[in-house]
Amino acid sequence: MFASDMNPARDAGRVTTVGTVLFPIQFTWPHGGRSVFLSGSFNRWTELVPMSQVEGCPNVFQAVYAVPLGCHEYKFFVDGEWRHDERQPHKTGEYGIVNTFDAIPIPAEVPLVHPRSEILNNMEVDNGLMHRVSAVTLNQAMPRISEEDVTASRHRIAVYLQGHTAYELLPESGKVVALDVALPVKQAFHILSEQGIPLAPLWDFRKGKFVGVITASDFILILRELVNNRSNLTEEELETHSIAAWKEGKAYLKGQVDGHGRPIPKELIYASPSENLKDVALKILQSGVAIVPIIHLEDGLFPQLLHLASLAGILKCICRYVKHCPASLPILQLPIYAIPLGTWVPRIGESSSRPFAMLRLTASLSSALDMLVEAHVSSIPIVDDNDSLVDVYCRSDIMALAKGRAYTHNLNEMTALQLGLDSNPPYGTRSQRCQMCLRTDTLLKVMEQLANPGVRRLVIVEAGSNRVEGIISLTDIFRYKQFHDVLHHVFYKILTESALTASKYVHFETPEKPNAVIAFFNRHGFTKPQLARLVMRRPMVLTTDVEKTLLPKLEFFRSKVCSKPSTLTVSPIKFKSVVQEAKEMGFDPCKGMFMVAIYALGSMAKPTLKRKFEAFKKFTWSDEEISEAFRRYPSFIRLSVDNLMVTMDFLVNKMGCSPSFIAKRPRLLLMSMEKKIVPRFLFAWDLLSKGVIKNINLHALLETSEHLFIEKFVNCYKPEEASRMLKLYHEKLDLSKNLRMDGYKLQHL
Repeated sequence: MFASDMNPARDAGRVTTVGTVLFPIQFTWPHGGRSVFLSGSFNRWTELVPMSQVEGCPNVFQAVYAVPLGCHEYKFFVDGEWRHDERQPHKTGEYGIVNTFDAIPIPAEVPLVHPRSEILNNMEVDNGLMHRVSAVTLNQAMPRISEEDVTASRHRIAVYLQGHTAYELLPESGKVVALDVALPVKQAFHILSEQGIPLAPLWDFRKGKFVGVITASDFILILRELVNNRSNLTEEELETHSIAAWKEGKAYLKGQVDGHGRPIPKELIYASPSENLKDVALKILQSGVAIVPIIHLEDGLFPQLLHLASLAGILKCICRYVKHCPASLPILQLPIYAIPLGTWVPRIGESSSRPFAMLRLTASLSSALDMLVEAHVSSIPIVDDNDSLVDVYCRSDIMALAKGRAYTHNLNEMTALQLGLDSNPPYGTRSQRCQMCLRTDTLLKVMEQLANPGVRRLVIVEAGSNRVEGIISLTDIFRYKQFHDVLHHVFYKILTESALTASKYVHFETPEKPNAVIAFFNRHGFTKPQLARLVMRRPMVLTTDVEKTLLPKLEFFRSKVCSKPSTLTVSPIKFKSVVQEAKEMGFDPCKGMFMVAIYALGSMAKPTLKRKFEAFKKFTWSDEEISEAFRRYPSFIRLSVDNLMVTMDFLVNKMGCSPSFIAKRPRLLLMSMEKKIVPRFLFAWDLLSKGVIKNINLHALLETSEHLFIEKFVNCYKPEEASRMLKLYHEKLDLSKNLRMDGYKLQHL
């Protein structure tokens, strides 16, 4: 029924690489279509890469994909059908006629696209932005720098930051606004809006000191709390709370109370003019604040508020420094796509620990505020139906509600885009909020853009289409720098060599998690040499969760080997037997899957395991296929025989999957019948029976996340058609939930 001949396993060795460097190459499909995807030997035919329609050229679709140097084959998936471009080099291969290239071609020039609306006219776009996609050619590959160069670059910047103080951040002239904590929230809201600033330090006259900072985030939380109780706000409600009362209420909302239920006072985080820039940056990063007040203290005198230090000011100092010695800092010449920097939209088949938030044009202001708070971000790109950038909604935009007292209106009736268009604050022009860059831009170029006044983030877009690919903020720049320092701080206690090895593979923002991991292993008797070997072999262990990941695994092995003295006489025999069995089945003890296999084998008796293996022979699985399935995904064998058979029966007899196809993808057997397999099958069957599509790839249908499934099979159509498709899919989901997954009703679908 479905086309399942795209076998990634047999193409694993098709890419002929001569190096590990990836080159971004532009692919073009000039023959039109509603939805166009790209796949090829460079991604082992396992990924459908979405292609973007070039604005002004409705029949042209483009995508930039990083490929290794070598010989490659590829095809286009157009409106549910595999096709090739006869105008480009092609040949007959294992998948029919495929397009080919034998070396890295020079990417074609991307046409300069004129903005669609006045919104795009307001964006700050580098004059060379639309053409820089052609900058990476075979002779202009990704810069390759040694570990010594990276270390030297970090050392020079660290020395500079440690040798310069916060006093250098002070402008020659300027003003700093502070508010009294006794002011009503409404009055504070209007003052900040009139002054054109998104935040201000708080002064407590009774205590005679600065006690905190009020920010745009406070106003967002206030509005959300009031909206939860009623849809429209009155000015009186904002006048009933002082800033001090709100700060106390905020502590209760976040559970920041002591054992007696009293709010725990938070000390103001500030810096003195004599502190070095590195310490100031660390205070901002570790406390998660936007600014740190620079306060001068003298005995017997009131504290003097001199300046509000931010990461932008510190970055500006760094850029002034590196401007005179760029050659001595080779790390700054790396393209940003080659650095673990910022937040990126996950590619098809990839997972992301940091979800990427985007808003549609019609998103309400209320939903935008919710997303800002829940996603813990300071800004969210606003995109059209093609995920092309239109605007950026920022936390500071909340200040625009003060104009005409818009906060008294129903926030669900206002869109985030509308509020953004109404806001043109003096502390940052509209173009500064909507600056863009390309994935091929260097770290130095990105830093220089972020150092401009009022610029707090850059949206990474695809040249030509403006499709959003990611976002880089000021915080990301400093977190990337800090991450190396954190590694050094944490690993110095263990072994320097381990730190250098691990720094290539792991990324975390603060030392809390690695410190917790190290403390955990220390508590359980690991010596420093043992821990050093562990870190060198598996650096990612430092990013794991102690309670959810490490502790259960340690307890499992202790339960098998040494939980108590009597176990030493019994459990080691069983454990040794399981380990030996896993080795005989082909598992490599040096790989992580070895532990998964041990857990699967050790969790059931041998007769049970044999009975499950025999059940698969009913579906013509050979002994070799059963072993291969277990080696690929050992966890599937822990399901009950009944559940395995129901799922297997449906995949084979209803969906037309071959047993060998499932054997190579045993993870399918662990998927939810109600939430994934059945509704997606019913949805695809409807489309096939109505002639909407001719065939479909099983991998794309079943082995993608819910978000990517919607993007591939629903959002690829025009808005009205996509709405009908989404409704149809939801109907299939509801139908699946009402089915009894015991095989009876499934047979009558």
